[in-house]
Amino acid sequence: MVDHTSRYDLVVFGAAGFVGRILCGYLLEEVGINGAVKWAIAGRSQAQLNALIAELGASSLPQIVADISDKASLRELCAQTQVVISTVGPYALYREL
Repeated sequence: MVDHTSRYDLVVFGAAGFVGRILCGYLLEEVGINGAVKWAIAGRSQAQLNALIAELGASSLPQIVADISDKASLRELCAQTQVVISTVGPYALYREL
């Protein structure tokens, strides 16, 4: 079932990291900010999100501050979108032998 009340179609969580920056650059180039896809960036640091906005030259790109260790902030993030694309690492499990 599609929720048509969501504010965004997708949110890039971990946007200020290495992979997040690549994805945000791609989305900005392909769909823009006010295109057919409504999207936002999210991360744990407002300062890092602001730096990404400046780097992308996209001052009107919506931002959401959320931290992986704060369940309430994650619930709030998820309530605003249809899809969360997480680029939060690490991407591999480490097991000491």
